Amino acid sequence: MDRMWIVLLVAVVFVSVVWIFRLGVAAARQKTLIKAQAELQSRLLDKLGGSDDLVRYLESGAGRQLLEAPPVERTRPHARVLAALQAGIILTVAGAAFLFLGGRFPEDAEGFTVLGTLGLALGVGFLASGALAHFLSRSWGLIDGRERSES
Repeated sequence: MDRMWIVLLVAVVFVSVVWIFRLGVAAARQKTLIKAQAELQSRLLDKLGGSDDLVRYLESGAGRQLLEAPPVERTRPHARVLAALQAGIILTVAGAAFLFLGGRFPEDAEGFTVLGTLGLALGVGFLASGALAHFLSRSWGLIDGRERSES
C-alpha cells in the first residue's frame, strides 16, 4: 500500500510540473504576441506625421484594427475533441491494466484496484467529454466547415 502512494505522488508531481510548464509556455507566447503588436502600433504611430494623417488613418478599417486588442487565438474544435478522446482512451486502458494487475498480484490488489478505478473513471469521463464537445461543436457550427464560410 505504501508503494501505491509513492507511485501516485510521483504521477501527481509529474502531471503538475508538465501543466505548469505548459501554462508558462502559453503565457510567454501571449506576452510575445502583445509585445509585437504594441511595437507595431508604436512604429505606425511614429510614421504618421501630423494629426490630420493620424485621424484619417484611425478612421479607416486598418486604423480601427490597430486600436483593437490583440486577436484572441481561436480554438480548434477538432484538436480539442481529439485530445479529449486520446486522453480518455489512454486512461481507460491504463485503468483496465491496473485492475488486471490487481488480480495478478493479490498482496497489492488494493492499490491496483484504487488506481484502476481512478483511471477508468477519468478515462470514461474524458471519453464522455470528447463526445459531448464534438456534439456541441457540431451543433454550434464549429465543425463541418460552416465556421469557415463566416470568415
